[in-house]
Amino acid sequence: MRKLLLFAICLISNCLLLLNCSSNSSIVLEPTNPDLPAPIPTPEIDADSVVVSINSAIHIDTEPLSTRASNNDLYALQVIQKIPTTNEAGQSWTHCNSYASGYFDDIRKINIKLAKRYNYAFTLAYIPNGKNLMYKYPNGCYGVPCYNPWGKNGGINEVVYGDEFGLFGLDIGTTQAKNISEWQQQYNMWSPIERYQGVVIDFDPNTETTVNIKLYKMMIGFKLDISDFNSGVITIHGMDIVGHNYHIYPDGSGKGSIDFVVETELMPEASRIISYYEQKVYGEDYDLNYYVERAIDESTTQVHITYTNDKGEELNLYTNLYFQCNRNTKYKLSFSLDDAIRNGGITPEIVEDGEMIEENFPL
Repeated sequence: MRKLLLFAICLISNCLLLLNCSSNSSIVLEPTNPDLPAPIPTPEIDADSVVVSINSAIHIDTEPLSTRASNNDLYALQVIQKIPTTNEAGQSWTHCNSYASGYFDDIRKINIKLAKRYNYAFTLAYIPNGKNLMYKYPNGCYGVPCYNPWGKNGGINEVVYGDEFGLFGLDIGTTQAKNISEWQQQYNMWSPIERYQGVVIDFDPNTETTVNIKLYKMMIGFKLDISDFNSGVITIHGMDIVGHNYHIYPDGSGKGSIDFVVETELMPEASRIISYYEQKVYGEDYDLNYYVERAIDESTTQVHITYTNDKGEELNLYTNLYFQCNRNTKYKLSFSLDDAIRNGGITPEIVEDGEMIEENFPL
């Protein structure tokens, strides 16, 4: 079941920049032409600015999320300022600047001042019960994605303007759990903390007073029950990042099982969507909203399953080495390890588990 949260937002903002786990600098969206001019610095907020507050209304298809909402929830907001740029050859693109960011426990406390001469894009993450689930630094700031490891970290419900880095981890599923002090994504990937996220790509403060951000549930799940399993280890691999695996061991009775739900690896994030649109990576001139929809649909995780025997020999248990797992989907497999090895693959089974949608295991 697809879960949507609708956040009605009155704000004004600037340009979020993506950060890589291995980089401490922001990503600037520009063409690869070396003759293009240098990036434009973030303009200061001028006197001709609009101050807008945020109102929120939550709508969900099935279980009302509002029944779980509390003062312990956390929101991570990144605002991107979109600056149209043209070089001498007439090439044009959108330069994204990190404009404002912050983490909040109440949408109504967000008031953002936007310069009216630019348009803006927004990324918003929502973490139910985040105050009780997430790591909290000595300075009072909560962990990724509410954390800026290289720049400014304001207090809760405080908007930070003009920082060149912005929040880290909004593009990748990296919710920093309690007791994990390391902010880097390889230590926080596949977090079991429930997370929702959404984007708005083009907001004009001259004509609009409310930004409506739909938040989508960004979780995937796996439930495996294995028979004829007496030795070795079965591993569910995500991206090739330290500790980003789940292991299944035999229980002594010829069986093994695992059941878990974690974040997707890819999250919808405004500057990445704009980058896809600007570069037209698919070779077609699609409308910008098409890329928003693609980003939601492609918020996936690439997974493969292996069996390692007692000799250390590794065998792929799925006919395709890698397969994509879609957000808000739980994948269920029941199989005999002996049969899987003998037949060279695992038999798909329809999922029908909890509040996540039904899905065949991908072929």
